[in-house]
Amino acid sequence: MPDSSTRAGRRSGRTACTPRVFLRTSPLAPFLRVSSSPFPPPPPLPRFAVSGRLCLHTSMQWRALHLDELSAEQRASAEPWLEFLRVPSLRAGLYVLAPGAWDHQSPHEEDEVYHVVAGRATFEAGAERQDVRSGSIIYVAAHQAHRFTNITEELRVLVFFSAPRK
Repeated sequence: MPDSSTRAGRRSGRTACTPRVFLRTSPLAPFLRVSSSPFPPPPPLPRFAVSGRLCLHTSMQWRALHLDELSAEQRASAEPWLEFLRVPSLRAGLYVLAPGAWDHQSPHEEDEVYHVVAGRATFEAGAERQDVRSGSIIYVAAHQAHRFTNITEELRVLVFFSAPRK
C-alpha cells in the first residue's frame, strides 16, 4: 500500500478540472484528461457520452468539428440530443426533432443560444411564439420556460449553454 506522501503526490497532480469521463472514440479524446482512479474504468459509453465532467486540457485552445459528422453520429445514436462539447464555461450539442415530435424540454439552469441549422417550427417562450427556420438564432435566459412546437420539417438545432449562474 502506498504511503501517505505518495497518495498526496497523486492528489496534488490533479487540477480543479480533473474530470471523470470515459469516451469510446471521440475526436476530443486526445485533449481529454481522465481521472486516475485505482479502479478499472467502466465499459465504454457511446461516443461523446459523458459521465461526470468533461474538461479540455488548458493547452487546448480550439477544436474544429463538422456538422455533417455530428449529424451522422446523432442519427446513429437514435437520440434527439448529442452533446459534443463540455468545458467549464460552455456546453454545446446538436438537438434534432422529427416533424410532429413533442419537445420535452424544461427550463434550464443556464442561459442558452439556439442556432437552427435546418427545419421549420414554432418557438414558444412564456406566452410568446415565433416561427423559426434555418438561420434563426434564439437566445433564452436561464429558468425561462420554452420549447419548439408545430415542427413541420425535421428540426436540427445547435444549442450552446453558458456556465450555470452562481
